[in-house]
Amino acid sequence: MQRTLSEFDLYLIAEGTYHRACEKLGVHLTQSAGCRGVQFAVWAPNAKAVSVIGDFNNWNPETAVMRPSSADVWECFVPDIGQGDVYKYHVESSYGDYSVDKADPYGFASEIRPHTASRVWSLETYSWHDGSWMASRAKRNSLESPISIYEVHPGSWRRVPEGWNRWLTHREMAPLLADYVRDAGFTHIELLPIMEHPFDGSWGDQTTGYFAPTSRLGPPADFMYLVDYLHQNQIGVILDWVSAHFPGDEAGLGYFDGCYLYEHADPKLGQQPEWNPFVLNYGRNGVHNFLISNALFWLDKYHADGLGVDAVASIVYLDYGGREAQWIANRYGGKENIDTIHFLRAMNEWNHCLSLDWHLLNEPLTEELKRWVRDLNTLYRGEPLLYETDFDPASFEWVDRKDFQRSIISFLRRSRNREDQLLFVCNFTPVLRHNYRVGAPSEGFWKEILISDAPLYGGSGQGNFGGLSTVPLPSHGQPFSLNMTLSPSRNCRFPAGISRCRVKREEKRRG
Repeated sequence: MQRTLSEFDLYLIAEGTYHRACEKLGVHLTQSAGCRGVQFAVWAPNAKAVSVIGDFNNWNPETAVMRPSSADVWECFVPDIGQGDVYKYHVESSYGDYSVDKADPYGFASEIRPHTASRVWSLETYSWHDGSWMASRAKRNSLESPISIYEVHPGSWRRVPEGWNRWLTHREMAPLLADYVRDAGFTHIELLPIMEHPFDGSWGDQTTGYFAPTSRLGPPADFMYLVDYLHQNQIGVILDWVSAHFPGDEAGLGYFDGCYLYEHADPKLGQQPEWNPFVLNYGRNGVHNFLISNALFWLDKYHADGLGVDAVASIVYLDYGGREAQWIANRYGGKENIDTIHFLRAMNEWNHCLSLDWHLLNEPLTEELKRWVRDLNTLYRGEPLLYETDFDPASFEWVDRKDFQRSIISFLRRSRNREDQLLFVCNFTPVLRHNYRVGAPSEGFWKEILISDAPLYGGSGQGNFGGLSTVPLPSHGQPFSLNMTLSPSRNCRFPAGISRCRVKREEKRRG
């Protein structure tokens, strides 16, 4: 038997510091003694026997038997199998008569649900074309660069209406998504979890294949193509990453080798009370290897620009947090908060089984909102003072945060050299305000550069005729002030919370 894991590899695995574990664990196409095949390796410290089963041996656990190593890793080489072949690990536990067939925790590809086997897959066949993006990725994703994110659920972002309302593959989605995001002015997209998962309705939050993009949307190369295409169109890609819990499906990580291997043994720690997924045990070295390797895997192999660690919502379960008797059942006797669920459905343009409502782009209001978002993103990306100094407290200053009775706030953003300034004045009510005085730090003409009540965005056109000159009347602790007209939020027809007016001082300054 060929062994791909060196003694040093095994030492790092045992220590929990093998941060590239996916390069040796799982499956790897290789050649041994002149014979092409696949090298298998799996971590199963509580097993008394492990074997590889699949179509290649009629799922017989007595043929491809694995051998244990010093770090509780089982290995074997299976000849004459290759790309696309399905397989599982047949695990017999050292405790009792427990045996189970498990998908590969480090598998690079999976069968499409409801099937749960892993597939032999090589990720080295795709040729990337995003070298320019990757060379500048560190700067593009830095704290001093503009980052405006468009969130996407790949399975419902856009569907093919013909036939059975199928989802787009990653390869089909690439040009459509790139065109839309680029036109709207976003710098990045954030994909809801794309790792393999058994249940469509989980939106990917219940992961069974941590190293495999879901087979629903095509093979691994199709997802590489999507990321590659977006990068070539100057769009970054962030992946939601579920690192806290996993489902209890038999083929998944739970009770992997007849023991609580990836999860906690104590149910008070090992299961989340709201829907009983298993909680990953961060205190175990093998789990450290698994998670850190997985995070680096998506950044390295798939050129992802970042990972968004998922949170768990609590408002849709009446007994959230294990409150047991401290909750009242809904009108059907269940624990779901039906009113909240209905509200969320109404609030959110969202059913994971359907495409987004693209026909609404033909409606004037939707087109006006899209134009507003595009212009906000254009302003944000074109004004370095809005992103270069986000984490510098000196770049922000309140002008007035105390006018709560009229729901108006105003504040300043400054460039690093403090020579350039933006004044934001936000009216969060449907009331038009005339002669509203706002303090200004500098004398001169302040140009109105973006106002959401403009007719272009479906507003009433109430504003300050392109700008205002200061008067030498101190206000809000500033030496000068502006006598402004604040447009109402109602006429703009956009939700409260969008800035009503933004003005910028002209570059020309007094002698």
